[in-house]
Amino acid sequence: MRSRRTSSACALSRPYPLSQSKSGARLDAALPADFSAKEVTLSKSQTRRRAPSSYVSLFVPAGRRRWWHYHYRCPSCGLYQLGRSPRLEDVTGPRRAGCGHELVVVVARTYGGQA
Repeated sequence: MRSRRTSSACALSRPYPLSQSKSGARLDAALPADFSAKEVTLSKSQTRRRAPSSYVSLFVPAGRRRWWHYHYRCPSCGLYQLGRSPRLEDVTGPRRAGCGHELVVVVARTYGGQA
């Protein structure tokens, strides 16, 4: 029969119960019943930086190819990425690149016809 091990790493990562703060006050008691995470505002030091823009070259569907193809360079790491989308509206906007960085895709130029 295996005995339960207590790990000091677990105690270090969570020194107090989830429903209590460091001061001992209950966290769930201070929140209103209709609380949602969207209402939380972060302080100036905790705000996230805006994702960098990546300018893509867009290829219009032609011949047997029915999807929009695009390629771009990640502004964070410099890797080149390829993508495709069935609709033009899905090409632009915020996304996570294949390398894992968050970015905002903006169409810089279009090849292969009038779009």
